[in-house]
Amino acid sequence: INLLVDTILASLLGFGSISYLYFADRIAQLPLGIIGIALGTTLLVSLSKSNANRDTKQFSKELIISLRIGLFFSIPSALVFINFSDLLIKVLFERGEFSFQETIQTSYALLAYALGVPAFIMLKSCQPAFLAEGNTKIPMYIGFVLLILNIILSFSLMIFLKHAGIALATSLVSWIGTLIYITLLVKTGKIAMPKF
Repeated sequence: INLLVDTILASLLGFGSISYLYFADRIAQLPLGIIGIALGTTLLVSLSKSNANRDTKQFSKELIISLRIGLFFSIPSALVFINFSDLLIKVLFERGEFSFQETIQTSYALLAYALGVPAFIMLKSCQPAFLAEGNTKIPMYIGFVLLILNIILSFSLMIFLKHAGIALATSLVSWIGTLIYITLLVKTGKIAMPKF
């Protein structure tokens, strides 16, 4: 739904905005597809088993390991996207009608999405913690709140940053969602309070 909302908002910005977001999103979703989805899928199975055995320590341990693995791969991915966004877009897409100007505009969107890559992947590790218990309401409520926030932030940021503002709103909302999930997981005792 967020992708649909982003596309509708980008259509208000004029020529090329939808394409800039689409191409940048395809690259930003690569770590999510390789790491995040795999972690979320395997974690759901192992957390369901721990929940069925009423083993809260194992539940917490597996969840924390998943979050660490997600961060281990997503932070370098985000740094590569931040530092080499224009190069990646140029190599992958710049030819034919996709000119240097399109490369620059798409790299702005990729830069904004890159800031949210760790959050995208952490969300995929947090959601199974509730789904493993058969609790689908909390992820649905959080998803609804994040959708509303995404719309508000997208409208606010696109005034100043055009299509990159929409991408930045998606990244910020993902971080907010991650913080909400982790706060709930700590409060419910599913994971121990992190020690710094």
